[in-house]
Amino acid sequence: MRHVAEATEESDDEARVLCWLQQARRCIESLVTTTTRARVMLAGQAGQAAAVANIRSSALTLQECVTDCPCPRSAPADQLQLYVSRYRFICLEMESPPRGTNEGHRLAVLDRLADLNAELAAHLDGLQ
Repeated sequence: MRHVAEATEESDDEARVLCWLQQARRCIESLVTTTTRARVMLAGQAGQAAAVANIRSSALTLQECVTDCPCPRSAPADQLQLYVSRYRFICLEMESPPRGTNEGHRLAVLDRLADLNAELAAHLDGLQ
C-alpha cells in the first residue's frame, strides 16, 4: 500500500509541474515568438534597439511569471530562469560594441538566438 501512496504522490507532483508548465507556456511562447521576430528585424539591419527591447521585455515577463507562480519542484523553474538569463545576456551582447565586423557580429547573434530558441523548445518537449 505504501508503494501505491508514493506513486500517487509522485503522479500528483508531476501533474502539478505540468499544470505549472502550462501556465508558464504562454510566456515562454511569447519569448520565442518575440525572439523570432527580432531575428527578422536584425536580419534586415534595422530596428536593433527595438528588437533588443522586445526580447528583454519578453524575458522579463517570463521571469516574473516563474517568480510569481512558483513551480512545485525547483528544477524546472531554475532551468527556465537560466534560459531567461541567457536571453538577457544576448541582449547585452547586441547592445555592446561588436568585435570585428558589424556583419559578422550580427550574424553570430542571429545564430545564437536561433540556437537558444531551438534549445528551449527541445527542453520544453523533454519536460512533457
